Amino acid sequence: RRGRGAARIAFALLPIALLIIALARPRIPRGESPDPSKGIDIMLTLDFSRSMAEEDFRLDRRRVSRRKALEEVTTKFVAGRPNDRIGIVCFARTPFLVSPLTLDHNYALTALRETELATGTGIGWALLASANFLKKDSDRSRVIILITDGENSAGPRPNDPGVVNAAIRAKVKIYTVLIGPETVPPSSAANHDLSKAARATGGQFFQARD
Repeated sequence: RRGRGAARIAFALLPIALLIIALARPRIPRGESPDPSKGIDIMLTLDFSRSMAEEDFRLDRRRVSRRKALEEVTTKFVAGRPNDRIGIVCFARTPFLVSPLTLDHNYALTALRETELATGTGIGWALLASANFLKKDSDRSRVIILITDGENSAGPRPNDPGVVNAAIRAKVKIYTVLIGPETVPPSSAANHDLSKAARATGGQFFQARD
């Protein structure tokens, strides 16, 4: 009889316990990881100047614009990094935040596709903005991946001491990628502004023609 009484009390308390849990509203915020120790923070800093409309790339045997090729590669890159928080800064003459750091990658990519091209190429300003957005967040490793098809035409150059030192203070490594049909010859690559900015922060410089 004592056993049956204890069971009745347990059944009576169970709904109360469930109600308390429901009122506590346990949840995982959208875009956050259950394990914040995994992954790194990556700010994609993408050139959205008018020249990105040039159709000199090929995708699935079709001629496409540099922008279209960049969006395709970015989508594949993001899909392969589920544990990384990714943000996007696009830039023309001035930079603008397209997506803050998030694990909601679909949101970031949708915002990227809705972004319009503009005039000018302010690479130094874009790097400063990206480093600033990264330094305010977690203790994860921080990386900027900058992709551009041209030379700096507005504001500080990417290897300007003020730009480089801002990234170093924020503990951010910069990786730069120059895209387009023309490439910098190996003899000149080490002295390119993008290469100097990357190496100064412990990153690397790359070129891509396809």
